[in-house]
Amino acid sequence: MKATSMDDRDLTTVEVAGKTVKVIAPEAVRSFVREHGGKLYLWTTVHGVCEGKITLLEARTERPSGATLVFEPLAGPGFKLLIALAGRRPPEQIVLELGRRGRKLKAYWNNWAYVN
Repeated sequence: MKATSMDDRDLTTVEVAGKTVKVIAPEAVRSFVREHGGKLYLWTTVHGVCEGKITLLEARTERPSGATLVFEPLAGPGFKLLIALAGRRPPEQIVLELGRRGRKLKAYWNNWAYVN
């Protein structure tokens, strides 16, 4: 699954582990995060699939329960962005979207739903 295209006004850049990362977050996402505490946590999860494993990028406004992840705080686009890289190199771009019903956040690593 690939992220939809965004407007340039939605673009912010942040420093992650010494690398500049583009964060694309439309106003609907920024408002949603602010209304739910002002923090957005991003981390990866590994899932088993028929042909092996796939790593996905997760996005929530609450810290994942029971997780021993180390989150790096960043000045996000109008909210506090916290990312756990778990030893991975930072992506060039993170795209954030709200689902169709406007209740679930979606995050894309370099424009893809899976982490490469």
